[in-house]
Amino acid sequence: MYFTTLFIMLLASATGADKAPVELPHVEIRETDTARIMSGAQFFAQHCQSCHSMVYLRYDALSNEAGVKYGVTPQWPVDSWNGRPPPDLSLVGVTHRPEWLYGYLKGYYVVEDGYDNIVMPNTSMPNPYPGLQGNQILNMPMSEILKDQPRLYQALRLESSGSVPPHVFNEKVADVVTYLVYAADPSVIPRHQIGPYVLIFLLILSLAAFFLYQSYKTD
Repeated sequence: MYFTTLFIMLLASATGADKAPVELPHVEIRETDTARIMSGAQFFAQHCQSCHSMVYLRYDALSNEAGVKYGVTPQWPVDSWNGRPPPDLSLVGVTHRPEWLYGYLKGYYVVEDGYDNIVMPNTSMPNPYPGLQGNQILNMPMSEILKDQPRLYQALRLESSGSVPPHVFNEKVADVVTYLVYAADPSVIPRHQIGPYVLIFLLILSLAAFFLYQSYKTD
């Protein structure tokens, strides 16, 4: 698992997977914030898993409680999604930076035939929550965006509101990004929990080794 994760991280960095026409927004990821992780997991279960699988997710009590399904891949007809079915998201938290994921999920805007995405133009993924976010439109011509690479909030503006205020929507997106980062390696919470004890043990061991050395030196 860890070697696979490392390989994917190296591959993602080598291919420049996180490039975008706009400056990506900052998002704070607190990998040990169980309340935020649970909120993101519930959001994922409600809005994402009907299309996306989590095949490589190890069993995790938090994900299980939120209703996230394990090892289940939605079956699509061969000709659906123009031959590009929704990808598995088990490891997307390591193949993309959190800022890219956050910008991508916030980056949908209205075009003539539906929606496009400012972070990944011509994306095959439809807007998963237009009713929740509302409709955004470009705030400047695309040619100007490609030239100047403005910040995300400068390139888009909200034309019509969704069912929740913008700050609530932003929190929901930050929560699901936090969950995706967590889901790529759920061991992060127990590692943080045992970390202080490991450091204390190493300190005691170092002191014991030092005093043992001093006793040998005296003899």
